[in-house]
Parts: sequence; structure tokens; C-alpha cells
Amino acid sequence: MVFKRLLSCIIVFVCVSVHAQNEKYVMVGWDASLSMVDRVIDNDLKFLENYFKVNKEVKVNLVIFSNAVVENQEIQIRDGNWKPLQERLENIIYDGATNYSALEQVISLNHTDLLLFTDGNQNMVSTVPNFGVKTFIINSNPYKDQFGLNKLLVTNKARIFDYGVLEVREDATDSPKASNSETAEANEPRSPGINLEEVVVTENTKNNKEGRTVRTASGEVDEDRVGVAVQSIGEEDITPIQTNVSQSVQNKFSGVEVKQNQDISQVKMRTDNSMLLNNYGLIVIDGVPQQQSNSNGSSPLANFGFLNPDNIADITVLKGMAATTKYGTLGANGVILITTKSSKAPITNGEKQDLARLKNNIYEEDTDLEEATFTPVYKSLLKSTSPKEAYENYIALRNFNGSSVQFYIDAFNYFKWDNPELAIRVISNVVELFPEDIAKLKSASLALSTIGAFKEVVQINERIISIDPKMVQSYLDIALALRDQGKWQPALDRLLALDKGTTNATVNKEVISKTLDREIRNMLFLHKNELNTTNVDPKYLNNLKYNVRLVFEWNTPRADFELQFVNPQNRFFKWDHSTLSNPERIEDEISNGYSSEEFEFYGDVKGKWVFNATFLGSSSNIKKESFTLKCSIYENFGAPDQTKREVLVNFTEPLQKLNIATLQVK
Repeated sequence: MVFKRLLSCIIVFVCVSVHAQNEKYVMVGWDASLSMVDRVIDNDLKFLENYFKVNKEVKVNLVIFSNAVVENQEIQIRDGNWKPLQERLENIIYDGATNYSALEQVISLNHTDLLLFTDGNQNMVSTVPNFGVKTFIINSNPYKDQFGLNKLLVTNKARIFDYGVLEVREDATDSPKASNSETAEANEPRSPGINLEEVVVTENTKNNKEGRTVRTASGEVDEDRVGVAVQSIGEEDITPIQTNVSQSVQNKFSGVEVKQNQDISQVKMRTDNSMLLNNYGLIVIDGVPQQQSNSNGSSPLANFGFLNPDNIADITVLKGMAATTKYGTLGANGVILITTKSSKAPITNGEKQDLARLKNNIYEEDTDLEEATFTPVYKSLLKSTSPKEAYENYIALRNFNGSSVQFYIDAFNYFKWDNPELAIRVISNVVELFPEDIAKLKSASLALSTIGAFKEVVQINERIISIDPKMVQSYLDIALALRDQGKWQPALDRLLALDKGTTNATVNKEVISKTLDREIRNMLFLHKNELNTTNVDPKYLNNLKYNVRLVFEWNTPRADFELQFVNPQNRFFKWDHSTLSNPERIEDEISNGYSSEEFEFYGDVKGKWVFNATFLGSSSNIKKESFTLKCSIYENFGAPDQTKREVLVNFTEPLQKLNIATLQVK
């Protein structure tokens, strides 16, 4: 009797084991990206119905994905009953961009088949993975991406079931979403038919042999024919955020001494002559010698606090006797020539406007200054009583704002604090909706960088480069995103390639040279022991230090805006980015593919600083909603205790003024 029971148990065990071995373990990869709202789900479900009529005993691994895996669960199909799976598929929310690598991370050799339901529309990355199992691709979206489907077919040697047929009436002459794809016969594999267009790459070369001139007491002279001691800096070397011109001169010229908190008139360029004679240099503004301070205290000190650093075109130091003879004894201690931008300004009503003097720059706090994130959409989401309700509210609002970049940034700002993964999915809709719009892609990249989604930042900027290879800003952003992921050597290699001009023949690295220089030096200082510095120029081994470093980056060079810096003395200074005040700068950004600027504080800058921004409008037909501005704030830059934080602001309408940050410099 015992033997019979034991034999019965063995038979049952063997039957179950054989059944388990023969049971299919199928992954259903369900593309739940935003573009799939156009799917004809009845066709997808019909395919599954037929599939489970043939395969009645199946363990299904349901993976719902868009930019990442949204849901991963197992559903057991017994005797062809797939009702639970059907009910789940009929109640999916479609959101985010498509990234097939999300599936690659969960699929394994234990899966016998992959049923991939997708339209081929992948915008986050350009490559598709080889899933390594038998793959069937099912599409029911008439607005499919045929090229994307073909790439999946070729890479995975897959079979396609394409039910995505766009119905066209006989009397219709046009369709808003007409597909270029030919209709495929159901249940038959489609020919890949990938066509490669010929691409011709041309290189524009610049003649850099133009004669350079320097300013002297007698005017501009060819640099090779000066013959006297002359040093100059241009406006690109003058930091407009500094509160006075003396700070613009500090540490910029050899042998030139201006102590902290001293006026530029107290500059020394030669060894002190004596205890009694004057040792201060002469200041000449736009060719006019100014009142000279006296180091022996026999007369009141001059004061050049009225000069606006942002209006200075160049500063030249004349130290040798031959260079200063024009000014006689006044120039005995050296001369500083200051040329203002306003000296070349047009004459209005018979008078030249003196833009060099700062007027009416006492800051009165604007009580109507808006919080950057407190938008109507943000306030609406704040009314939610739970994360689930907040997401449902977001989906409801999307029905009315679904084509607005501003909407996705507002929702991103709401979700990023408590659910960064959801925030990434939300902002990835921008990539799904506007895959060829660089300004909008840039907005998404700037937003993602503020929450540490650096992998996605790299992906989006690689897409931008594929659209326009000259976008030097994107090459830089990729390198910095790798740095922020802790990939020090790949980041340094990319920065050095930019510096050496080997990244791409169309890229002009000169327009970002200041930022490039500082990032290389800073990385070497902080991570030198982890880097191979064999091929690094020795000049980069000298570190730079600033109390505060501000790096601004924006999504389009065509935006007109104004930055306002308020110093601890409650004086404000402005930096204008507009076609009216600086059209050459705008054109340069458009031509060379960059959209950033940086400012630094050094010296005595302790106290409270306020940074504001005003959107003035756009120089093109770009919608007002598409202006996004990011500010990276470094404190103790170049020191072991260096810190960094990032602020993202997005503008909804022209003349809107937003507070970026308030900073207490210690």
C-alpha cells in the first residue's frame, strides 16, 4: 500500500515537472509611451486572443514600459483564460517617451518568447537592443515609425504583425498624420527595407591670420609693431557682475597692484618712488585723462565707482616710459586706458549717451516678484490629497495642455521632489512630442540635469547633436553629465577633445573656452588621483578659485532676457541678452550652437546677493512658453569644500520677472 502511494506521488511529480518544462514563459512588452494613445487596442487584443487559443498554458511576464519600466508582474494563463491580462491592458495610462533598453534590463534567457507591442517610435536613444530571445513585434498604431520598426526587425531577426493601417477615404486628399509606410499583410513578416541617405560633410575654414591690434597712448597699433610694454584685456575677460572696475583689473596684469576695497585710481604699476611723491597711476577713459589720486594724502582720492564694468570694451595697461610719454609727468607711474562701449554709441539729439555711468541702480525689492515654480498647473497639482490623485490630475490636465512644454515642466517641478522617476517620465514627453525641436529638447535636458538624471541628459544631447552636429553646447553638456555620474576619465577625455578641436570639424570650441578651461582645471584639482593626466597641458594643473561661480544656460539663443544681480550694498547690475542691446552675441550663439554664460565673485563680496531674471520676449516666432533658464551656483569653487546647486526657471510670458536665487556669501 505504501509502495502504491509512493509510486503515485512520483508519477504526479514527474507529470508536473514535465508540464513545467513545456510551459511557455512569455514576456509581453507593452509600450505605454504617449505616442501609443493612437493604437487600435482591439487589434492588439485580437492578436493575444488568437495566441492564447494556440498556447493555452502560459506564464506571462507583463512588462509595461515607456522611458523606463512602469510595471513588471507575472500572470498565469490556464486553459487559455487570459481575462486578467486583458483587463490590465485595457486600463493602461499612456505617458512618457519610449526607450527599449528598459526591456533589455529585465528580459532573460528564461523567457521563451518576447511579444513586443510597439509602434517603433523611440526618441530617447537611437540604438535598439538585441533582446536575445525569439521576438514578435505587434503594431496597431497607424502613425507608426516604420524606420524604427525596421531597426527592431533587423537587430532581433524578428517577425512583425502590423495592423497599423491608416484608413484613407477615397475622397481624401490629405491626412494630418499620414504614414509613409506601405500596408503589410497581417501575420506576415515585413521586409526591413532600410534606406540610407547619402550624407555629404563639408568643412568651413576660417582665416585666422587677420592682423591683431593693441591700444596705445597714440591709438591702435599693430601688435607686432608696438615695441613698448603693453597689456590688454577685452570685454570677454571683464566680469560684469563685479561691483567696481578695480575688481576687473585685479590679478589680470603682471606687476599691477590694486588692493581689495581700493578704487582703480589707487593702482600701482611701478616700485614706489619715495615716501613723499605720488605712486598712483593715471586713469584715462575714452582718451580723456581723469583726476589722479595722490598716495601721499595731499589731495582727496579720486573715485571711479561710477564706471559700469558691463560697459567696458577693453582695458589696457601702459607701464614702460616709451608707452606713457604722451602723458608727461602724469604718466610717470603708468597709465590705465579704459575704453567704454558707449564711446562708440550713436549720438542722440546732439549728445552721446554716457552708458558708462551707473544711474538709478539702487535696488528696491519687488514685492510682486514671482516664485519660479508657482504656476497655475503647479498650484492645481498642490490641491491633490495623495500621489495617486496628483497623477490622475496631471493626466486630466494633459488633455488640455498636452502640446505645451511649459505644462510638462510645471508637472516635472511638482513630481521631482517626492517621485523623481515619475518626473523623468513626465518630462520625457517633450522628447516624444518634439523629437526634432532643439529648443524644446534643450528645455527637457536642462530640467533633467537638476534632478541628477544624467543618463537621460546624455541621451537627449546626443539626439541634439544628431540633428545639428555643430551644437558645441551639447558636446560640453554630455561631458559634464558624465562627470556628474562619476565617470571622471570619460568626462575628461571629452573635455580635452573639445579643447584640442578633435571632437567634430564643425564645432567652434572658442565660444565656450572660458567654461571649458575652468571645468578641466576644476576636475583635475578635485580628481587628479583618479585620472590619467599624461596628455594634459600643464597649464590646466594650476587651479582657479572663486568665492562664487555662476553658470547660466538657456534653451534657445533666440530668447531676449535680462539677468539682474543685486549686491550686498543693495546696488543692482544687469546683463542683457537681447537683439536690441547685443545682436552680435545672439548671431554668434545661433551660428556656433551655444547658449551659456558665466560670472564669478572674488575678493570682498560677503553679504546677501539676489539674482533675478526677466524674460523680454523672443526674436523669432518661438512660442513664449519655450524659454527655460538654468543657473548652477558654485560656492568655494576650486576648493576641497566646493558645493553646487542648480535652479531651473521657466517663463510663461514676456516681461515676466522671476527670482532665481538668494545667496548669502560668507
